[in-house]
Formats: sequence, C-alpha cells, structure tokens
Amino acid sequence: MTRTVRLLLLSASPILLGACAVPFISSSAPGPPANPVGAYGHEARTVSPAFGPGLALLPDGRVVAAGGSGSRGAVADAEIYDPTSSAWSALPGMPVARGQATATTLADGSVLVAGGLGASGEILATGLLFHPGGAWTPTGSLSAPRYGQTALPLKDGRVLLVGGWSQPSSFGQNALPTRAIDRFDPSTRRFAPGAAAPAVVQGAMFASLPDGRVLMAGGDDPAHGSTSRVWLYDPSADTWTPGPPMPVSRAYGIAITLAGGQVLVAGGDQMAAQPGGVQTGPIQPGVVAQGPPLTTAVLYDPTANAWSRVADAPPGINQAFGGALLLHDGRAVTFGLNFSGGPTADLSAIFYDPATGKWSTGAPVPVTVTGGLSPVLLQSGRVLLVLGSTSLVFDPEATAPAPPQAPVHPLASPRLTPWLLVIAAILLMVLIAQYAQAQLRSRRRTS
Repeated sequence: MTRTVRLLLLSASPILLGACAVPFISSSAPGPPANPVGAYGHEARTVSPAFGPGLALLPDGRVVAAGGSGSRGAVADAEIYDPTSSAWSALPGMPVARGQATATTLADGSVLVAGGLGASGEILATGLLFHPGGAWTPTGSLSAPRYGQTALPLKDGRVLLVGGWSQPSSFGQNALPTRAIDRFDPSTRRFAPGAAAPAVVQGAMFASLPDGRVLMAGGDDPAHGSTSRVWLYDPSADTWTPGPPMPVSRAYGIAITLAGGQVLVAGGDQMAAQPGGVQTGPIQPGVVAQGPPLTTAVLYDPTANAWSRVADAPPGINQAFGGALLLHDGRAVTFGLNFSGGPTADLSAIFYDPATGKWSTGAPVPVTVTGGLSPVLLQSGRVLLVLGSTSLVFDPEATAPAPPQAPVHPLASPRLTPWLLVIAAILLMVLIAQYAQAQLRSRRRTS
C-alpha cells in the first residue's frame, strides 16, 4: 500500500468516526411535548332519548341520569352509565317526571334530585333521593317550586339551591328568576329557606370557595344588562355580602374553583338592557344567549378578595354547554359547540392551565347534538359527555402523537460516542504528525 493511500485512509478515519458521533452531539430528539389536548373515545347510546337529564357521579364510579325533557315534555326515565362496560342501562323510573332539575351526589352516596318541570309543565317543589341500590325515596318539600336552578354542595354537607325560576316562563313572556334560596340537610332530608339573594340576575356564575362560602358573580340584570356585581354567601351565617366587582361585566360565563382556591371566570356574553327592565324566560338547554361573546378571563382570589386579568380565552365558552370541570392534573376544561346547521356541531375541548396561565384548544370533532351538552368527570379522570341520546368519552390527558424523529446513524450509540470522539481526536493528531513529516521530507529533498 503506497504512502499516498495510507495517508488518504488515515485522513478519512477522523471524519468517519466523527460522523458516527454527530447524531448524539446534535440530538435529533424532539422538544418538550405540547400540553395534552385530549382525544375522544367510546360512543354509547343512552336508554332514554330525553335531553338535559340531571347527572351525578356515584361513589362506585357509575353515573346516574335522572329525568330530562323529551318531545312531549318532561320524563320520569332514569338510567345508569357503567364506565367499565361503557354502556347505559335502565333504572327504575322516578315517581314523578321532571326536567330541568338538579342532581347532586351527597356524602352518603345517595343523589338528591330537586325541583324541575313536571310532565304538564307544572313547576315542582318536591325532591327525591336516589339510592345506589336503585330505590327512590321522597324528601321534604322545597320552600318554593323552582326549576333551572344551580345546586352547590356546601362544605358542611348540605346542598344550596340558588337561582332558577318559580313562575312559568318561556321566550317572549316576561319572567324574573327567583331570589329565594333553599338549603337541603341530608341528616333530616328536609329543605330550609335561607336569606334571599340580594339581586335578581339571570346567567350568573356560581362557585364554591375553599372556606365554605359561595361566590355569585355577574349575570344579566334586567334593567341594566350584563353586570359586574359580585356577592358572597356565607351559609353558616346565612348572609350575603358584596364583593369586589369583576373587571368586565358578563353573563352566562363559566366559573370554576381551581386547585389553588382561586376562581376562574371566563366566556359568556355582554347583554344589553331590556325594555322595561324585565327578562324573558330562561336559556333552554343547548341554546346560547345572544350578545357579544367575551374572550376576557379573570381570576378571583378569595384570600386577597380581589380580581386579576389572565390571558384571553378562546371564543365559544358559555355555561349553556355544561360549565367547566377541574381535571386531575389541575387544569380546567370546558367544551364549546360550533353549530354548522341542524343538529350537527363541531365539539371542542377548551383548557386553562393555571401553572402556565395559558389556554389551549383541542381539535374539533363533529357530533350530533339532539339537546344540550352535559359533562361529568369520571373517577378515571376521563370526561363523560352526554349529548341527548348519545354519550361520548373524552380523555383530557391524551397527547397528540409527536412528530417523527430524524433517523439516527446506525453506528451511533450513547456509550460508543465518547470513545469515537477520543479515537477521532487521536487519529487527527496522527494525521497532523504524518502531514508534518511529509512536509519536512519534501523540503529536505528539494534542498
């Protein structure tokens, strides 16, 4: 082998060895994964075709659906969803049909179903308890008939019923929400009236605070339109006190208490004052209030008793789509529907991450909505979405597949790379020495 060939091979060796190490010097691994934006899974048919049932999660992980509204009015149907089989099955029906009622899980595992509209449109002042064995038992009567109310579990185990309507109401008819509140005591199975709410607002946002109080924010004031007013209810003292107003007036937004105790308020609309200072009937399931949609979002800190602005939210957040849920990973999720005509809509999950203060939106999926959207957080951390006669499972912790990695050199190895670099450096030094000797010999011959 000639000296020239040996020199060429020696020259190429550091380059070849260095090429083996390059993939690990400049890593081809992708950057940090994006926040999970969820994935939709199993779809199941409900037993009852009614929409807007009261939904409650049982201690064993199943979900009870009670009542709802059908083409002929309220129904007495009841059914249960088993996440292990991803299927619905019928339960014994309620003694009385009711729609637009609330369903609340109690500490003993039973479910309180309260108020609502009867089969003939009458407003009910009765309540029922569902027991996990399948039986229904009556409770005491509410202080006044009501439907469309909000039910909030209190820290002491009682349930607060606030808002809703106590008079017949429909679109085009003047009606005011009730200011009366009810508190259900599971130990006595009776309702007791509480101090009336200080304002009559439709579309207010409610949230339970860590200290046991209840926040009531905003709403649609009939005389002035959307309001920024805030009230705090103390169930132990049965008193309402004013709180600091929100930076932005709104109605029909969502409110969710985060893991740190702050309350996130987002979305909704800004409503104009109505002629004569009166309101028309309540927003029906699946119907969004008309008004300029809001993207501003705010946080209420109950310790500082103050509001602060956070990043603007994506459009389309509205309490008519079931409100918001607090996920196991600390994020809040709500759902938006973008109707494209008829019952078809694009369903999107909208996340807020308090750790980063940022919003993200999952890819939309087409769904058929026969009446309303009701989400329930399952024990697994997944979300059960009930859309009328069907349900859909949503996994909020699923992550979109990462982009494919660049191909790695077949000779590269994390353990081999340091040795390759050392050998390449030695060969390079030898190459330099060989080159220097060749230059020295060449000069001697010419001299």
